[in-house]
Amino acid sequence: MTRPDLLYLVLIAINLFFDHFVLWPTFVRRSQANPGHARVWLWSSWMIILWTLTAVGIALWVFEARDWAALRLTTLQGWRLWGSIGLVLAVAVACGRNIVKIRRSKRPGRIKIASPHVERLSPRTRSELGWWVALSLSAGFCEEFIFRGYLIWVFQPVFGLWGAAAFSIFAFAMAHAY
Repeated sequence: MTRPDLLYLVLIAINLFFDHFVLWPTFVRRSQANPGHARVWLWSSWMIILWTLTAVGIALWVFEARDWAALRLTTLQGWRLWGSIGLVLAVAVACGRNIVKIRRSKRPGRIKIASPHVERLSPRTRSELGWWVALSLSAGFCEEFIFRGYLIWVFQPVFGLWGAAAFSIFAFAMAHAY
């Protein structure tokens, strides 16, 4: 691990603490007055953090002239590709069935999401849905790089592959513990 790697890890940690101790409490407070505005504010803040961390990580990777294969972020092939496609289709069918039930419901406003925190974050308008999709795509790309690429790579020499993966999962879970 180089000094820039250590600084990058510190930057990741600072942003995780900032999210937990500043962004989330501010969102909770703002959502009491104007929930729609608070959601968009939080989602845009998360996107800024995610893309900034990813850009810094990619710049570090390029600066250190590292092999991209070391991140283990590869395209799937063979049975893994087809198995993944099958799982995505199965989830899409299950979600599609729920969407149809909601659309046919006489009282769609009565549908409740299990977790109040998740419900508070759920989009309510078409505009919010656009922001939500942008955040989802940002999270999908950026979190793969940070949590499933970089963190596993940097901690593998210390914890081994499975230990680094477990640490990465723990860090990911803590980042989503709101």
